[in-house]
Amino acid sequence: MKYRQKLLNSHVLLSAIILGSKRLFKLFTGTLGSIFNLIILGCLSFALIMSLLISYYGKELPTAEDIENYNPETLSRIYDSSGNVLGMFGQKKRIYTPISDIPNLVKNAFISAEDKNFYVHVGYDPFGLLKAITDVFRGKKLRGASTITQQVMKNFLLSGERTGKRKIRELILAFRIERVLSKNEILNVYLNEIYLGQGAYGVTAASITYFGKPLEQLNVAEAAYLAALPKAPSFYHPIRQKQRSIGRRNFVIRELNENGYISKKEADKYSAYTLSTKLSRSYDSKDLSLSRNASYFNDQINRTIKTKYPKKVLETEGLTIMATLDPNIQKVAEQSLQTQLVRFDESKNIYRGPVAKILLDEVESLEKVKKSLDDLNLKVPVTRWNLAVVRAVYGSFVELYVQGSNKELSVGKLRSIDFNWIKKTLINGQMNFTNSVQDIFSVGDVIYVEPSFLITGKKSHWQLKQIPEVQGAFLVMEPNTGKVIAMQGGFSYSLSTFNRASQAKRQPGSAFKPFVYLTALENGFYPNSIVVDAPISVGLVNGVWRPKNATSEWFGAAPLRKGLEHSRNLMTVRLAKELGMQEIARYAKIFGIYNEMPNYLSFSLGTGETTLLDLVKAYSILANGGLEIDPTFF
Repeated sequence: MKYRQKLLNSHVLLSAIILGSKRLFKLFTGTLGSIFNLIILGCLSFALIMSLLISYYGKELPTAEDIENYNPETLSRIYDSSGNVLGMFGQKKRIYTPISDIPNLVKNAFISAEDKNFYVHVGYDPFGLLKAITDVFRGKKLRGASTITQQVMKNFLLSGERTGKRKIRELILAFRIERVLSKNEILNVYLNEIYLGQGAYGVTAASITYFGKPLEQLNVAEAAYLAALPKAPSFYHPIRQKQRSIGRRNFVIRELNENGYISKKEADKYSAYTLSTKLSRSYDSKDLSLSRNASYFNDQINRTIKTKYPKKVLETEGLTIMATLDPNIQKVAEQSLQTQLVRFDESKNIYRGPVAKILLDEVESLEKVKKSLDDLNLKVPVTRWNLAVVRAVYGSFVELYVQGSNKELSVGKLRSIDFNWIKKTLINGQMNFTNSVQDIFSVGDVIYVEPSFLITGKKSHWQLKQIPEVQGAFLVMEPNTGKVIAMQGGFSYSLSTFNRASQAKRQPGSAFKPFVYLTALENGFYPNSIVVDAPISVGLVNGVWRPKNATSEWFGAAPLRKGLEHSRNLMTVRLAKELGMQEIARYAKIFGIYNEMPNYLSFSLGTGETTLLDLVKAYSILANGGLEIDPTFF
């Protein structure tokens, strides 16, 4: 009986256990199914939300193809005939350099500073994004958390605003660009586009701007400093924030070491370097430069190109322009014109006073003089000239403070022989004769001087110079090709950008006479044809015109060639009257001197107006055997 009762109890217990297990299993599977369903639902909801976000924020964004075909704005550069950079056109200082030509040191420095996982991520850093989202929920400012890929999108295809909307758009584009471009192609865009301060876009322009070097000549410290700049170029200015800049640079050097790009020994060595850039020292002519080097020749190329291409093409497409200019001949042309204009000005024997004045108490020390000159910010119009301040005036000479190219001052001397061309002064509209040095100079006068040591052998001796009132132009062109190899459009481009070689219309004077004689030869005259060189009177509406020769002598009856050789006015007028001014005007138009020349006899003596460029072109046709050529600048 007891055995049966135990067996019954065991059966009941087993049945309870089985029943409980079934219920527990049912409950477990039901909960697991709910969790699973929730996960599926959550994934679908997330996918739907992401789809909606991408659809909403992806509107009007560049397509993958647009990104792949994206072209950066680059400078157009002009090269002279020797291959030197003559000038540049463009709004942004950028020189495109393919990724294959960018040294590994530079690439590794930027990757270490900005995105050490660049080659392994898919366009974004999930941990960085999570931190950025956490900061937003905590009420902090939205942080960057941007990879190089995202920076490419942010800097070049989106605005720089820090908002959630921009961040989503940035991520969308990052996904797109990772699908169509390789990592090196993305890095290529980044390193050529990134703004690095001082107007420099891209690593090549920055290397030249800060160090005056091509990329391959940068050392570890210099490359690291460039890689420190994307974060905030103005925040790491090499002069105003030098210590802060060194700290950021050394951080990049440590990252280079930790990422295995340089050794610990190299890191310690270059971290000890001071920060010395081109901005903190005087300009060295051997340095590379991105200055646009404005000049008469560059302006002429600019105007000419814009007649062939839109302005945008010139300033953004990175044109390579080979100018016809010969730098050596250009230098001679510029100096020759300046020398002759100064010589003509000095032949008038009039000194028009100092460029500016400095107060007497400011002439007491070098520092005060230096500060006063800096405050005046005066231009030196000729490279051979210097600014100087009169320090003291003596009986036969003047003592000077002379400013060098590095803005430093030295003591010099101006002897009476160096300004003996002065007979009168014209200051404040008053003309006065000079009897002594004191009549010309006073302490504090700011003047222009030129070194005269080439003559005296003493570097402390200087000659007084003043800007001439009369202007001029100089043009050199190959007659058989039309290549303009030198052009100076005035005394100094820094004083006047108006190009008197191509823009100013002036009377050619006797330079027009050969075209009168050419017209005669084309109309049956010969070199030995007789033309009378004697006084002539021409009746006009308001009187009588009686032209004269430069001298009071006449040849009488003389061969035509003699009138051309001696540039005789009377023979030219008589010849023009016989030919008819209408026929001369026809040849003047053929040679491009005048478009529509009036039928006035005085025009035979060159009283019309034309440009120096047109006149040189006309003479080139003569030298070229009658074959017409067009002047070419590039």
